[in-house]
Amino acid sequence: MASRHTGRPPDGRCRCVIIGGGPAGLACGLYFSRLNCETVVIFREDQRARLIPHTWNVPGYPDGIAGDELIERCKAHARRYGAAFVNGEVDQVRGTMWNFEVCLTDGREFPACHVVFATGVEDIPPDIPRVHKYVGRGLRHCPICDGYEANGQRLAIFGTGNRVARHALYLTTFTDRVTILLNGQGSPDDIDPALREDLARYGIRCLPARVAEVLDEGSEIRGFLLEDGTLLEVDRAYSALGIRPRSEVAQRLGVAVDERGFIKVDAYGATNVEGVYAVGDVVNADYSQVVIGMGQAATAAIHIHARYLSEG
Repeated sequence: MASRHTGRPPDGRCRCVIIGGGPAGLACGLYFSRLNCETVVIFREDQRARLIPHTWNVPGYPDGIAGDELIERCKAHARRYGAAFVNGEVDQVRGTMWNFEVCLTDGREFPACHVVFATGVEDIPPDIPRVHKYVGRGLRHCPICDGYEANGQRLAIFGTGNRVARHALYLTTFTDRVTILLNGQGSPDDIDPALREDLARYGIRCLPARVAEVLDEGSEIRGFLLEDGTLLEVDRAYSALGIRPRSEVAQRLGVAVDERGFIKVDAYGATNVEGVYAVGDVVNADYSQVVIGMGQAATAAIHIHARYLSEG
């Protein structure tokens, strides 16, 4: 796939380059390959899904599956039908539909009729000692994914303002032992009075002091010692500090994003740039879920192929 091309490829096959090797990107690669499209998935080994110790929300895995294993299974599945995988980082995408060039930071270039961004997001961790030791283990970001396993447990949640209040209230789906940690950022008074009343009704405390020390067992968090001397014992912690979409390369191509940087798409995953699509967490500002991203990927691949047949 190294040579330049003009218009529809001479062999009649659609060339698709997918940027991102998480569940959405890999599902897209699978669908494209099974539609006999020439498919390249460009990936880095830092997929957010790899941080998942175990997920029980992927149908067909009643005993759960680790994020690493899920990624490798999806990769093998797509490879079976001809998808090619390139480990690298994309620097820019240039050109127009039928004539895109996906350029890597090491100088390699890959032509494409269509490009799909499945670049995902990055979680914003709290400012606590040795935070990266706990991410994806004692410190979680998605109670939709693993809140069931926290039923009845003592939970702490990091964040500020109305956002953390709403997330704390959501955690009462699973337990009545929830504590908010502002970690020295802001004040309980930053939360709307109506939400403060809801927090009080559910017995949710809001502690303003910074975390001085994390008490742990390996990578599992067992408590926090705050700078004001408060000792809070927990079984698990969550962060409600938000996520950052990885949309910089797409934006340089002229792809439209919202005020937070998430890529804007239509019902089929198409962006405002003809021939460019986006799927997965980089478009999902509200619901970052493996199965949602996979569904979007399937929709985009089917739509791209149908358009290729009718317009190419």
